[in-house]
Order: sequence, then C-alpha cells, then structure tokens
Amino acid sequence: MDGSPSAILKLLVPKIPMMLKTALWHSLWLSPTSTKWDLRTEITVNIIRSLMDGSNPSPMGKLQRSTIKDPGVKGKMWISKVTMSPPPEDDVRQALFKAIDDMKEGPVNYTQPEVAPVEAEWTGYRPDAAKDAEGSARSEEEKYERLMSDPSRKSEVTILYFHGGAYYLMDPSTHRGPTVRLAKETGGRCFSVRYRLAPQSAFPTQLLD
Repeated sequence: MDGSPSAILKLLVPKIPMMLKTALWHSLWLSPTSTKWDLRTEITVNIIRSLMDGSNPSPMGKLQRSTIKDPGVKGKMWISKVTMSPPPEDDVRQALFKAIDDMKEGPVNYTQPEVAPVEAEWTGYRPDAAKDAEGSARSEEEKYERLMSDPSRKSEVTILYFHGGAYYLMDPSTHRGPTVRLAKETGGRCFSVRYRLAPQSAFPTQLLD
C-alpha cells in the first residue's frame, strides 16, 4: 500500500457506506462512543478496525510497513532526526522489570530486553515555508539549530510525544501533522520518539525505549 492519492482513494471508497453509517449513528447519539469521541475520531477508529478485520486478514508485516512509510518532509515544518545513546546505568531497566513483576498474577514469562539507542525526531513549526516546500538538505544539526532559532518559537515548551499504534504500528514520521500543529499552537517544539515495534521487539521493549 502506497501513499499516493489514487491508492488512498481506492482504500477509502469501499468504506463510504460504513463511514456514512458511523456519522449517522454518532449524530443521533446512538453509538457507544458518541459521548466520548468526536466524529473524526470515531470514523478514523472504525476505518482502522475495518482494515484489521479478521475476515480479510493482512500479514502483520505488510500492515506494519504500510503504516511506517515515511511521507517525507514537506511544508511548514522543521524536522531534525536524532539518535540517543543508551545510558550507562541500568536503573530504569530494572525498575521497569520490577513494576511488571509486581503486577503479575501467577507465573508469567516475558522477554527482558536490553537497552539500545533510540531514534527520535525534533519537530518545529516553519511559518515562512510554502505548503509544498521540500525539506532542506542541511545536516540534522543545522536543521535543529534552524528549528530552535525560528522566530515562531516563542516559548521553551517541549512536548514529549509518543505516537499511537498499539506498539506495532505507526512511526514519528506518520505523526508529523499532529506534532507540527502542537509546536505551532504552543510556540514550542515536539520530541517524538521512534520506539521499537512488535513483533520484531517483544513487549516491554516499547516501554523501555
């Protein structure tokens, strides 16, 4: 599955009846989540559920790849990628294992992952860029410096952002829309973590990252 307009249209057209039904039920306050979610959230969740419907299963790897494809950097955003080295101490790792062990009911075995370098993205708002402006070819360090010195950054707010996806889907690159919006609204910046995904990395690797 690619991210072209034609591919997205091909994916969504068969879902139109379901989307209309969802909108109707939500508007009439008949859906179980109509009092908790807005209409956009309910439609989005139902589309994702329909794509994961067991009646037409898709290999997990294929589904995962379709959700982590980098759409590229374009428009009013600064993106600077960074890799964080693992800390020398093991305190956080051991605290995580202890928390899991304290919550266990009966014998439960789980993988105890090692600490590894973690990738992330700094995101900032770039108001002077055109909507279709391509990302710059500067180094990551230069992009970070431009992000930090942009006149639109009016506060020291830093939002630590963990993308959704049930620990096996999505990526910081697919959540650049929300993170750049948060940076714009706060006048600050976002730090979006690219934690390791299942099934390649078993739980609780994601929490450790």
